[in-house]
Amino acid sequence: MIGDHILVEVATLLQKNFRAADLVTRYGGDEFLVIMPDSDLVQAGVTVRRLQWCLERWNDSEQREYRLSLSCGVAEYKPGTTIEDVIKAADADLYVEKASRRQVEALP
Repeated sequence: MIGDHILVEVATLLQKNFRAADLVTRYGGDEFLVIMPDSDLVQAGVTVRRLQWCLERWNDSEQREYRLSLSCGVAEYKPGTTIEDVIKAADADLYVEKASRRQVEALP
């Protein structure tokens, strides 16, 4: 049940940080997909940083048995690409971000 509660908390956090025009959906397991129409990579990056900041505030707001972390992959649709191509690019970016986070966490 705690997993379902956490998913609801994350979904709420996501909904608060994206525009009404953006589509936020659970993509599978603990992954969410956000489609941001009329946005570019710079705008998406700003949104991701704001979301990370809000997540840190959320983590610090109450005494919980857990802390949430969030990894984000970002990609931009370009004419001639498929949605599968965009998702693959976002997924690749996600794994680069996760790897860089692990390197930073491993520093003394």
